[in-house]
Amino acid sequence: MKSNQKLSILFWLFKAKATKDGKAPIYVRITIDGHDDEISLGKKVQPDDWCNQTKKVTASGMEAKLINIAIDQARTSLTSQFMVLQSKFECITPTMLKNVFKGKPVDDKGDAPKQGLKKQQTLLQAFDEHIEKFELMVQRGMRSDNTLRHWRKLKRHVTAFIKFQYKTSDLNFSELSGLFAEELYEYLTLHKPKPLAEVSVENSVKLTTSIRFKLTTCSA
Repeated sequence: MKSNQKLSILFWLFKAKATKDGKAPIYVRITIDGHDDEISLGKKVQPDDWCNQTKKVTASGMEAKLINIAIDQARTSLTSQFMVLQSKFECITPTMLKNVFKGKPVDDKGDAPKQGLKKQQTLLQAFDEHIEKFELMVQRGMRSDNTLRHWRKLKRHVTAFIKFQYKTSDLNFSELSGLFAEELYEYLTLHKPKPLAEVSVENSVKLTTSIRFKLTTCSA
């Protein structure tokens, strides 16, 4: 099944919801064939630091960089998840895409109980499954042992991040948000005892996002 619907993604500043410090929240408007829905990015910025042309924060500093990364990650995630929904449904609504982006069942109406075995899988379990498959490919000469060691090291980084950020040992599918990648980036660059180089951080976030995305789309 393949949908021919078109997706439009717009990031905008909700100035009417500005807080006392003058910062306004960044929202994402997803439009599919004239119908739209909105998602809060969970970030705020001074209106003077927002560029309406590029839809990015123009200020310098780490906070601005992290917000711009969150914008890029949200755009990529929404686009990828929309493509997956296109392969499964004939008609996709903005609410369906919003639900998947927020880690909810595709048909969630706010109070419906979660169903399905895959939705109970955790992020670290997804890592374990991926690493187990990768080990088999290494044994067959299809992948390198060095890359396998990198995946194992990455899992240790993510485990430490979950304990630091969420004060728990693992995260269920329902607890993963669209801001997970940004939070991981911030941890690896700012809070990790021995911060990683930026190139390593970007690669780690990309690989972790791929694991997270596989878990999300398989559960939709």
